[in-house]
Amino acid sequence: AHWRFVTPTAHDVLDAPRLLQLLRSPENDIQQFARDAFEVLDKELLQVDADAQAPDSELCHRIAQVIGTISAEAERLYWEAPASREFDPEQMEERVRGRLTRSEFEYAFPGCLAPARSIEFGDGLRTVDELIEAIPSDFAGLLDLTMCNSVIPAAHVRSKRSNCVVAANRHPAELRARLYLYGLQVSLLAKQPRPFMDVVKDVHTNLSSYKSGGRELWSRLDRFFRTIRKRL
Repeated sequence: AHWRFVTPTAHDVLDAPRLLQLLRSPENDIQQFARDAFEVLDKELLQVDADAQAPDSELCHRIAQVIGTISAEAERLYWEAPASREFDPEQMEERVRGRLTRSEFEYAFPGCLAPARSIEFGDGLRTVDELIEAIPSDFAGLLDLTMCNSVIPAAHVRSKRSNCVVAANRHPAELRARLYLYGLQVSLLAKQPRPFMDVVKDVHTNLSSYKSGGRELWSRLDRFFRTIRKRL
């Protein structure tokens, strides 16, 4: 699986008047954070008469443009990329910017934005809600969601499936590193059968010692990937 950031378009804005109404009178923290960002990027949209002065198509385009700029800035934090010139990072705390992803906008403004198909599986692209629906409501095991930037969907999974433990990555997941960790976990289970969650915790707690003992496996994986790259 893979997480991809999807830039919103005017067609994704399903209810511009309702979204602007919520921005003018925020009902939760994300809506307030979003309002602060709109103040920086397009303050005129927050005026009460903005709806009447501009046609729906223009409103949707401007809203999508602002949300796209804000969510792109949030995305930079997940890739550890420098801030853009378009959005002054001094005007908003990093902890706030990092939360204003498109996914957060969708949940904070329900019904106002079309859900993005951000999660890539072998059989196609899925929304966060589709991922959650695929998880049994009474599931109480470990959901290994260690794909790229998966802390974003993981937060919503935890809110809807509170019985399960979700493993997630903030930054991109490298296939070579994941293969090494899975190989290590399987080898430990082969030596001593025990709950998988205990093995995962053990590996991540003692990763440095396991790396020194697993250099040969790492070396083989490195040679494997270099061979694959040469053939592509």
